[in-house]
Amino acid sequence: MLTAALHLPAFRLPEWERRHWLTSLVLGTVFALNLVAGMSILGMDGAGGQAAAKVSSRLPAELRSQTLPAPEPLRFRDVAPQDAVAINASVPVSELPNPSARAFNFTPSTVADKERAVRCLTQAIYYEAATEPLDGQRAVAQVVLNRARHPAYPSTVCGVVFQGSERATGCQFTFTCDGALARTPMLSIWNRARAVAEAALAGYVFKPVGWATHYHTNWVVPYWSSSLVKAANIGTHIFYRWTGGWGTGPAFRNRYAGVEPSPAAPRSAVQDEKCARSRRSRLARRRRRRAGRRGRHRRRSDQRRQLPAGGAPPLRAGQGRSHRQRDRQADPERRCRRAELSLGADGRCFRVQGAGARQETRGQESGRRRRSGAAQGTGGRQEGREQHGGKQATGACASSGWCPTDNGTGT
Repeated sequence: MLTAALHLPAFRLPEWERRHWLTSLVLGTVFALNLVAGMSILGMDGAGGQAAAKVSSRLPAELRSQTLPAPEPLRFRDVAPQDAVAINASVPVSELPNPSARAFNFTPSTVADKERAVRCLTQAIYYEAATEPLDGQRAVAQVVLNRARHPAYPSTVCGVVFQGSERATGCQFTFTCDGALARTPMLSIWNRARAVAEAALAGYVFKPVGWATHYHTNWVVPYWSSSLVKAANIGTHIFYRWTGGWGTGPAFRNRYAGVEPSPAAPRSAVQDEKCARSRRSRLARRRRRRAGRRGRHRRRSDQRRQLPAGGAPPLRAGQGRSHRQRDRQADPERRCRRAELSLGADGRCFRVQGAGARQETRGQESGRRRRSGAAQGTGGRQEGREQHGGKQATGACASSGWCPTDNGTGT
């Protein structure tokens, strides 16, 4: 027997496996990666976390035998907001004892895990209760930490906040699946929400909500609200806890996992505020440019409607103004005095030729001078006197071609 065992043939891989060992290795690696990705999507607990459907061994014996409640999907009754407010107000707050929760034992594994937990809790407070009073924000933070200790939910802060966010109707917090994360947060409100989150993780307990694990605004009516115990009204939110033993303190015994997952989250508030400021600056510059263009057009229109006395449109300094246009915009009295003319009531200059003589404006004088110059260039001024109608005509009368007759008419 031993001799036969010593002469066993050497182990040989089949020819196909030796030829395709590299392909087999690649396929095995891809399968392992897909398996890990699927487990992370289903659990959202990170390394060391427990699955949401697994009952903790730390639970009391009476709860281990009971069926663990499952988180409800995001579904609401189709009622108007004013009707929802009336329906919610008709349900009184439970008179059962509502003991306060214990302080949360926050023990992150690394500094990065601590920052991720603070950020996820800040996001929940900001997007769920940004406009709520301080107590309303503290109540939302307490609900998140209560869930992190309940066996029906993940045992990390980010796991609780983003549970079911990969499904449209499976998200537990509406802001993770309704597009609210695309909104840019306001830095001042974000900082207030972060202060509330840091205080809650440091051990602060908001006692009025007790061990509440659910809440909703008073203008909606979820399908699950009638199956839970109404614990408190804080601001515009209504808070609930599980019925029976699952809503009491002994059920909240899950330990914090310590390692936070890295769900898809928006940029930090500082980066978002910088982007918002840059966008506001661009819009402000665009509005100023538009207002400047409208103002220039309006001023030009007003200037066209309010022309000066000379009748010339106003021009800006240094843009194509001749000496005539500059004179028209100058002082009318000074303009007439420089030309040795008189200023009329209509703002025009004229020359006084004597008592009872016809008044001649500056334009008429220029035309007379041109006509006189043209007559001198063709034949000169005629000298002497000519006899016409029994009277003598002067040289100026002969050169103009018009002379008065006896009866005062022209020939």
